[in-house]
Amino acid sequence: SNKACEALINLSPDQVVGKHCYEIVHSMDVPILGCPLEKAIKTNRLESMEFKTGDNRWLQVTVDPIKIGTNNDRFVHIVRDITEAKERENEIIMVQKAKSFSILSGGIAHDYNNLLTTIYGNISLLKEEMTRPEHQELFNDAENACIQARDLTRQFITLSRVALPKKTSYDIEDILSSAIEKAGEAKDIEILMDIKDKTPAIEIDPEGLSHAFENIICNAVEAMPDGGRLEILVKKEIVTGKKDEKDESLITISFKDSGVGISIHDIDSVFDPYFTTKELSTQKGGGLGLAVSQSIVKKHGGNVRINSKLGQGTTITVTLPITN
Repeated sequence: SNKACEALINLSPDQVVGKHCYEIVHSMDVPILGCPLEKAIKTNRLESMEFKTGDNRWLQVTVDPIKIGTNNDRFVHIVRDITEAKERENEIIMVQKAKSFSILSGGIAHDYNNLLTTIYGNISLLKEEMTRPEHQELFNDAENACIQARDLTRQFITLSRVALPKKTSYDIEDILSSAIEKAGEAKDIEILMDIKDKTPAIEIDPEGLSHAFENIICNAVEAMPDGGRLEILVKKEIVTGKKDEKDESLITISFKDSGVGISIHDIDSVFDPYFTTKELSTQKGGGLGLAVSQSIVKKHGGNVRINSKLGQGTTITVTLPITN
């Protein structure tokens, strides 16, 4: 038997012999749209396709007709795991998108912030001149709208900023406690924090990282409209270095919610600016929260990963280096 194929699809020969590939790989009764075998039968030439599996791997299937006598009645299937290549490709795309977005959003945000400052200042002056209660209420609403717009422009500026954050030695537990407090209490949602290992103070921008954690917490809370639980786990990890490389000490912070989860079709887009699965009428934030969080963490030399299944909640894991 083909041991490599067994390992790739995680099935024994007894489970696959006599079955079609669309039954084995896709759990379907008919060929999928764009099936390379169906196309190769029609075109009589090599055909291939790429697809994502249920366990978040990328596979490339190539079908090559083999001529036996006068008939092309045999086909060789070649299956490759291209997950790493796809991840590298996605990283390059993300860098290119981020660069374009930074240039555009940075310029707009600075100009917009200047306009807001003028509007807010004039509203404050009008409040002093027009003191009737009904006027004051309108002015308060206008000021609050300006404050929300100002916060949005600050997130744009955070995304567009190329410079590294100004760091100081800080305790990650204090940062998380601050972020939980800023995110506010949510009805019927229990937030639990578990510090597995005593973590040392690390070099971070406390305000920026608190903002990143706050965005992640708010996003988790919004994913649990009927209540639920958010578990925050902090632990220390040692990553063994490759040849000629030192071991790396990391702090890992995972945010696990019991919310609605994210479909396999949407999970690659969650860190894109303005991506959302919520209706516009129910969306509370500006749609930049996770994009901003990822940007802040990466500027700290860290990484953000997400694992989710529809209906089974979401776990966002942040890793940060411990530097001496």
